[in-house]
Amino acid sequence: MSALLLTFEFLNTSWAKTGLLCVGLALVLVMLSLDRQSPAVYGFVVGKNWFRQACLGFAAGFAVYAGYCLCACWSGAVYLQPEELTPYRNLKGFLGVLSAIPVAAVQQVIFGGYLQGRLRTLLGRAAAIGLTSTVFATFACLGRDYQYLFSPETGYLVVSLFLISVLLGILRFQTGNIVFSTSVLAGAIAVRRFTRKSHLLGYDHASDWYESFAAGQDLRQGYMFWCLLIPFILVSFVLLRRWGEPAPASGHAGLSTSFKRLFPFSNLMALAPLDLWFAALVDARFRIEIKYLPRLFWILTVSSLNTLLTLPERLLLPLVLRHRVPDPVFIVGLHRSGTTYLHNLLALDPRFCAPRNYQIVNPFGVLFSGWILFPFLGMFLTVKRPMDGMRVNVFSPQEEEFAIAGMTRCSPYWGFNFPRRVANYEQHVFLEDNGSGNRERWVSAFLLFLKKLTFLSRKTPLLKSPYNTARVKLLSGLFPQAKFIHIHRHPYDVFRSNRHFAREGIVAFQVQDPDPREGYETRFLKNQKRQLQSYYRESAVLPGQNRVEVKFEDLEADPIEEVRRFYGQLGWKMSTEFEIRLKKYIGTIHDYRKNQFVSLSPLEQSQIDFHMGEFIRRWDYDTPAQFTEQINQAA
Repeated sequence: MSALLLTFEFLNTSWAKTGLLCVGLALVLVMLSLDRQSPAVYGFVVGKNWFRQACLGFAAGFAVYAGYCLCACWSGAVYLQPEELTPYRNLKGFLGVLSAIPVAAVQQVIFGGYLQGRLRTLLGRAAAIGLTSTVFATFACLGRDYQYLFSPETGYLVVSLFLISVLLGILRFQTGNIVFSTSVLAGAIAVRRFTRKSHLLGYDHASDWYESFAAGQDLRQGYMFWCLLIPFILVSFVLLRRWGEPAPASGHAGLSTSFKRLFPFSNLMALAPLDLWFAALVDARFRIEIKYLPRLFWILTVSSLNTLLTLPERLLLPLVLRHRVPDPVFIVGLHRSGTTYLHNLLALDPRFCAPRNYQIVNPFGVLFSGWILFPFLGMFLTVKRPMDGMRVNVFSPQEEEFAIAGMTRCSPYWGFNFPRRVANYEQHVFLEDNGSGNRERWVSAFLLFLKKLTFLSRKTPLLKSPYNTARVKLLSGLFPQAKFIHIHRHPYDVFRSNRHFAREGIVAFQVQDPDPREGYETRFLKNQKRQLQSYYRESAVLPGQNRVEVKFEDLEADPIEEVRRFYGQLGWKMSTEFEIRLKKYIGTIHDYRKNQFVSLSPLEQSQIDFHMGEFIRRWDYDTPAQFTEQINQAA
């Protein structure tokens, strides 16, 4: 019995309840990373009108709960006490309002999103709403003082929370997503937290209406709160029955571009040391748009904490790691040409060790200190990539260029954060033409990361970076027996995919808007031509068994046979274990659908032909005229 009472006492602390919610969110995200269903099943869709939905929902929740507070004041059960509004309490109330959105979002992701969506699939809509509401009400009451746990007031609260969850569940199915329901809840929480933390409301225990409105000094514990909620539930239920649910989102349902632009937690380089971020801000002359300030605040906060946490490892580990790194295998090719798909396939081969997401986002804490942040990373690494809907998790193979960017500013990926400085950062693609100081800093960071990557296994590193396409001479000089697997795809497809990436992927990183005349989208064709020219010039001196060409279309059509083909050319043999893993992995992605793009305009086709015509012929793709006809027929 004493252990049970101690548990309730522990749950009564706000940090313990917050911790439980964070653990629940982390578990949900892990489950989502393993789930093959679309996020739309769980309401995780943020469409083009998300901002309007969010504003309307927040205003509705705010107005309804504020109106209920005014009714309670009119009845005499509570009264306003503006004299209690000290600066300190106003600050606490303001912080409470700010916390309303993340608290509501976490609650709805867990209960209104994942749990309700899962139960809907198994039991149907009505049972999903009922069971989720029961779980939500029970969980929310766990933190009450144990002496009040079985009081009538707790019973009132359970009913109120149940009704709140029922209403939110109906709204979630009405809209097809959790945006509106989350906003409604956030608006109500904002009013409640401000009034409680600022002591704006006082309670008159002698009032005849006290028990009806504010039993136990909680406006949710009176039966009048039920009278407020039930009409909204009935109206929402009737509208849901009449109008039904919206059609399921198609394609890679997920986040709209405008939402990704404002979402603060999506930058993979947030854990880079504070000295790198400060130097980048100085270089950008602190030209940050106001809408990106929440993202920048988040980045600098996380970066500051991680800088202190990883400082011992950053200073001492380079002195300890002295082993020789095995000659790596480099997967090279232009962005959006299939390098990620090939990397995912070959990372299944037990002979290799490939960098993983949890390693590249925190390269200075790979071996020791980074594990402290491991659960934290799982909460903020997206379940699907923002540009193509490919599933990712903390263990997914990832390109080492992000790790280099987290260790030194000598990486073009800093141009994703500061797109107005993209030309300055792109010089680090062509390191042979760069200054010796920048080249040495890049090499130093690259070798240090590889030593960390191979410290335990000493296996052959399997690396993938599109920018390494232009670094063959440098890399083969560091590792004479390294092998290069170059994958190529029709330049028309690469162009359309890169254009989509420029508009849908980079916005998740940037802290300033790009110059429309000089950004990634306007420069990638010219840069890609230069990268390919560099690759074929520098790889021509490599032995034949150290380089191989892979056609993405052939790999996509028959991955196992294509892997077997170029393994033989490289002098390798496919193991039985690797082949079994390949078949299993291919079976898990059979339902993946690539992005569908509109056909190219004549101007775009002419631009591609001008820059990439020599490679279209070299790779024996269809002529531009034939390919144009295929695109128009498909459209």
